[in-house]
Amino acid sequence: MSKSKSYIFKERDGELAFVGDFDGYYRDSDDPWEQSANAQMGRYYQLSRARLLTLAATSPNLGRILEVGCGHGHVTRLIAERFAGSEVCGLDISSVAIAGARQRYPQLPFFCANIGASPLPPALSSQRFGLVILNQLLWYILDDLPQVLANVRTLLASDGRLLISNAFAREQRYGTAIIDHFDGAVRYVRQAPGYRLLQARFDDDGEEHDDGHLLLAVTSDTHFRSTNQ
Repeated sequence: MSKSKSYIFKERDGELAFVGDFDGYYRDSDDPWEQSANAQMGRYYQLSRARLLTLAATSPNLGRILEVGCGHGHVTRLIAERFAGSEVCGLDISSVAIAGARQRYPQLPFFCANIGASPLPPALSSQRFGLVILNQLLWYILDDLPQVLANVRTLLASDGRLLISNAFAREQRYGTAIIDHFDGAVRYVRQAPGYRLLQARFDDDGEEHDDGHLLLAVTSDTHFRSTNQ
């Protein structure tokens, strides 16, 4: 919470409440969440992003890739460099973040939209991707997670993959009723309609946060499955 001050979460009656002023945070910080990987969180990001790229490479369709939660575009650039033959796009809810991404990486396409909107903007909903990445986004979309997953499902090609890359606080103070740490995330996505969990990877590197990655494939199933299946 200290990294984002009170722009994203605020203390209320001893608990964290979601605020979500992403534009305000990006205006007030040159490097929100230290996403450039040039500060204290640098080692965590380097390890997490290496795992992201490794899992992404297993996707059968890498023609078009969308990173959701791209911020200033640092990971979008890494993805574009790793998969040079792919069309790689970045998406973020913050117009301030997108302006910063376009300034830093003018060679890449960046778009401003809310992945949890219903309906999605036509300019986005008409597109299809072989891989969609939700990058360090989970805690900010918890309340809209069913809609987010449904929206992503409509953006994925028939052989598409969804890759979720996220930090997990050692002491989680927000959202435990929806997703409680990594095991809770695994249980949640196992029940997500339209998806099948392919891989669930958890890593503890001794950093401030644990690291989690979930890779899901598209299915024709539109109903929630039991976690026992």
